[in-house]
Amino acid sequence: MKIIGRIINKRRFKKIIFLKLINIRKDIQIVFNKKIELLDKKLKIGHIIKVFGKHGKTKSGQESIFCEKLIILKKCKKFPNKYFNNINKEFSYRKRYIDLVINKKSRFVFKKRFSLIKNIRLYFYKKKFTEVETPILNNIYAGADSKPFKTMHNFLKKKNYLRISPELYLKKLIVGGYERIFEIGKNFRNENCSKIHNPEFSMIEYYIVDINYLEIMRYTKKMLLKVIKKTIGQTKIVYKNNNVDFKKFETLKIKDAVLKYRNIKYIKKSFLIKEIIKKTKIISYKKENLMYQYFDEYISKKIIKPTFIIGHPKIFSPLALERNGFVERFELYICGIEIANGFSELNSAKEQEKRFKYQKKEYDMDYIEALKFGLPKTSGCGIGLDRLVMIITNSNSIRDVILFPFMK
Repeated sequence: MKIIGRIINKRRFKKIIFLKLINIRKDIQIVFNKKIELLDKKLKIGHIIKVFGKHGKTKSGQESIFCEKLIILKKCKKFPNKYFNNINKEFSYRKRYIDLVINKKSRFVFKKRFSLIKNIRLYFYKKKFTEVETPILNNIYAGADSKPFKTMHNFLKKKNYLRISPELYLKKLIVGGYERIFEIGKNFRNENCSKIHNPEFSMIEYYIVDINYLEIMRYTKKMLLKVIKKTIGQTKIVYKNNNVDFKKFETLKIKDAVLKYRNIKYIKKSFLIKEIIKKTKIISYKKENLMYQYFDEYISKKIIKPTFIIGHPKIFSPLALERNGFVERFELYICGIEIANGFSELNSAKEQEKRFKYQKKEYDMDYIEALKFGLPKTSGCGIGLDRLVMIITNSNSIRDVILFPFMK
């Protein structure tokens, strides 16, 4: 057999050289007992080599390749031995190419990351979805209430934005006749950096015709259960000492979540509203809006069990279908982190334009025209892939699961 890898350890016992070789898939021991003196001088820590030999085990039972032929592919002029026992997060993020060599945890995390994305794709292919691509460079930023990154097209002398969401383009494709679509890609939001925020992040968005938000909520639950089981071999995980079972989801209205996680059985509404006003940066003084602001700022972080939160006010959901003063929307929280957001899509051109104007910002008139052409009953969902990887790999920060995270 043949294997290519980097030497990270070398030891000599009598007339035998033992090399520890790593590549992105696994670590393996190389046993060499020919021309030992010559090789002992040539083989240095960090060198990348190609080994031909037979697979077997040593007397101690160690899986090994017994080398018959060895070629040095590339010498390493500077290998940071000092970091083996003293690696820190800052170094890992800035020098990922070294981190992957010396940090087994990082190799594990990214193996699971790309396995998860592959399994999600396979799941949607099996369910007869079409994978599509939509523009990253947009004339108008839309699809979420976030600050965009601005850029300029030099030839056209026209301002453009990096997309904050592919949502409007995906719904235009539904108008065009697609019934089941998904896109996995990068979004960009010009906002704060934190343990769960990176300016560039990965998401999957998917849309299904002729279902409502409750049905796509159940669809999301089933998809996550199967994909996570296939990726890590089980449905139970531990994240920051919290036990999470993807077989056990809960659904709560916002007001019920506030009551449950404040550990108070009954609260006078007037007292709660005063508390919310005191603690929250107010966007709206309406009772249901205050409740959501309070939930978002203080309660959401306390949710450990996979929980779908419903009962959102319209002001915070301009693209969702309204029903009895609230919108048909859900957010999925796990271990205090928002993982997914989905809703029944608003398909009235008149109402959508009214909501865009209320937001008092530039909006996509072509999307309004598409709605006039006819958007059938549709529901969609977006899942933050980086955050999901954080949870299934028990990673403390979003930077741990992005190969090259944004750094100051």
